[in-house]
Amino acid sequence: MFRKADPNSLKPHPLAHIIPDMSTSEWQDFYADIALRGIKVPLEVLANGIVVDGRHRLRAAIELGMKEVTVVDAPLGDKPEVYMLKAAVLRRHLTDDQRAAMAALWKEDHKEPRGRASPNYGKSALCSADLEDDGHPARAQAIELFNVPRRKVDEASKLLHARPDIFHKVHRGEFTLREARKQPNDRERKHPELRGQYNVGIRRGDFREVLSDIPNHSVDLILTDPPYGRDYLPLWNDLGLFAARVLLTTGALVTYSGQLYLPQVISALSDHLDWWWLCALIHQGNGNLTPLGQPVRKVINQFKPILIFVPRGGGINHIYRDLIPGAGKEKDKHNWQQPVLEAKHILAMFCQPGDLVVDPFAGSGAIGQAAREFGCNFLGAEILAGYHAEV
Repeated sequence: MFRKADPNSLKPHPLAHIIPDMSTSEWQDFYADIALRGIKVPLEVLANGIVVDGRHRLRAAIELGMKEVTVVDAPLGDKPEVYMLKAAVLRRHLTDDQRAAMAALWKEDHKEPRGRASPNYGKSALCSADLEDDGHPARAQAIELFNVPRRKVDEASKLLHARPDIFHKVHRGEFTLREARKQPNDRERKHPELRGQYNVGIRRGDFREVLSDIPNHSVDLILTDPPYGRDYLPLWNDLGLFAARVLLTTGALVTYSGQLYLPQVISALSDHLDWWWLCALIHQGNGNLTPLGQPVRKVINQFKPILIFVPRGGGINHIYRDLIPGAGKEKDKHNWQQPVLEAKHILAMFCQPGDLVVDPFAGSGAIGQAAREFGCNFLGAEILAGYHAEV
């Protein structure tokens, strides 16, 4: 039933921020039309005066000083917020990327701890109360509600956490997600003084001490090859703690690892970072049996694990292959030395020229040399005398 209401007694729904505002030109045209012809479509409201459809009409009415507007009760088939968002998605000419941004905001507002039941949004809404999406029911609901691919929702969610300023430009339709990826990264934005500061260099000493001056959230990539034996397992926890402090949200820890203590290594790093993926670095030749002094495993080892971890809430948005060709052996400077060509290949997978790369276990400096050849800034640390080299 239609009725009149004082616009100052009405207010937008608390989740109306999920819907993008009109652009400046759209709002100016809309406002001029309302001023000339009045409001022709009633505002849909709840009994408590919450507007679920018509917030721009409400804004225009208040700014124009209207004493009353026509309202109608909103249908009750859906949850109010679901009805509101469906109406906006159907009525507005929104791009896929804008709807992905809306889905990311919905997911953020409705996220539940793992293991909790998904909220029930009504039979005519999502029918997804029992829908689980890898432990993220809010993501499944967002994908269904806004009709966007999962990959776009995930990309928009990462952008929301990593670059909220750029995210809101995507939400308003000023940028596409593709254009957002090309914007200057956090290091350039937050720490412009770091560009070119390190160039290439290795510091002698324990990384926990000699790299302690690296600013928080300033490193694009940690690429490293820590020692693998049982006695060195505590170092992995310290590496995870260090990476969580210095990595950008868009950065990553990429580390070589042995096989024997892989579960303990993953567990230690997972205390501070989010697990992302496992790559396999293919050995050239026939591989080796278990190294001397290690528990016996009668396996001819033909690949080395390359572990990828990201900061909490971060992630890698580009495509890469998880099978990495090896580059043979280079052991002329260090018993644990890795080939420069191999390191350069990994750098090309996970960073860009000009990025800041850090290696807390630099050894003979192969990763630093690769970083120099690739055009990256580099800073390393090596604790053992006689091993660390100038690069």
